[in-house]
Amino acid sequence: SPEGKVLKNSAPDLQLPVRLPGLDVKRLPETTFMPVEFPAGGYELGKAFTYEKDFDDSKVHYTVTPQKLEGNTLSVLVTTKQEFEILEDEAKALTKNSEDAAWRVKTTANGKGTATFDVSGKFLKEMNLVADSESIASPLQGGSSETRKLKTTLKVTRK
Repeated sequence: SPEGKVLKNSAPDLQLPVRLPGLDVKRLPETTFMPVEFPAGGYELGKAFTYEKDFDDSKVHYTVTPQKLEGNTLSVLVTTKQEFEILEDEAKALTKNSEDAAWRVKTTANGKGTATFDVSGKFLKEMNLVADSESIASPLQGGSSETRKLKTTLKVTRK
């Protein structure tokens, strides 16, 4: 759409054997090509706006604050939050089948970064986003839970 919302793409809708926060093969083109959806009524410098995008079986919540407009370059701050829950088997592989599940894993991922856009050409120039994820894996048959942490860095630059 003119606001940057990707209405459809031809990327495959694959289920990976592991689940990583913010990674969805079907959504990879929009994550790198146009990661921000602007409001239909336009934006205002210093005023945050929010929206959400589907990623796998959860939603990523975005808060975007336009910071500065210099010439045709708009700089924005971006924060993201994603929460989801999955089941894993004994080998800690993703499973949808509750009979095979040995672990319930609850994940929260929080990201923060910046993006710059060419407003006249309506394209992303650069984006840098760092997301910290924490997963609490709880065994379904009792025992101690474990904490897993992951830092993801996304850097996109138009050549």
